[in-house]
Amino acid sequence: MINSERRLTTRWSRPGQPGLEFGAILALAGRAAHLEAVRHQAMKLPSTPSTPQPDWTDVVDFIRPFVFRVEAGDFGGSAFLIAFGRPKTGGEPDSLMFATARHVTMPSGQVPATLRLTSHDDSTTLTSTTHKCFAYALGPAEFDIGLITVDTHPPDHLLEIPPLLPHSRKVRQGADLAWLGYPGLAGSKLSFFSGVLSSYLDHPPGYLADGVAINGVSGGPAFTREGHIVGIVSSYLPNWLGKTTALPGLVTLISVGFIDYWMDQVLSQEIRPTA
Repeated sequence: MINSERRLTTRWSRPGQPGLEFGAILALAGRAAHLEAVRHQAMKLPSTPSTPQPDWTDVVDFIRPFVFRVEAGDFGGSAFLIAFGRPKTGGEPDSLMFATARHVTMPSGQVPATLRLTSHDDSTTLTSTTHKCFAYALGPAEFDIGLITVDTHPPDHLLEIPPLLPHSRKVRQGADLAWLGYPGLAGSKLSFFSGVLSSYLDHPPGYLADGVAINGVSGGPAFTREGHIVGIVSSYLPNWLGKTTALPGLVTLISVGFIDYWMDQVLSQEIRPTA
């Protein structure tokens, strides 16, 4: 059974700042220095004078290992690794935090009885029957942000997680975006989608992208050519012609800035797991 009632008080210290006590949903003590490095370093990808921007294939190679297929009871979706937890006394990471869409972790409004996360190459499988798993909703329901934590040591190849775009930055309209996920049409295969940033969402804060998202891709990461994670795939908004004909529409991407802001500044705020 997946626990949704976890309450932990831990020590979070950022470089140059004293530690702060806060009621949080994961023991993230010791990750602050890593987060600081990840947030502000650009992705090191090959480029040439004729291709000043990284090719999508290089970006996908960088992000792919961190995107997991989610099976929540009878429902499916996607999630991606965003943080590690460490014991309050310090030491090596002993837990993982994944971001996803809230409706993936709680498809029927309830925490599912079983949970399974599987890497793209099937080399890593995390289940609620073999590990302690915790499912949460972060923020109001309309934000559609879910978090999954798993008590386990991260494999070595997952130690350098992709950077989240800082909440103080905003993707420019017209910028290229891409997203990864596990659509039901492709079975268990990780799939790539791309488009451009069409417009912005005010509430919840996020983006509208000119592209496609289908069942199973919800919860996957949206990212820039520089390898910054900027959003979580939430839904697809078709352009309805009448009541029965759906024309191409837009993908809604919930900004990861809310997660970054919570990690960075709202450390004294209690995050309430959904019962």
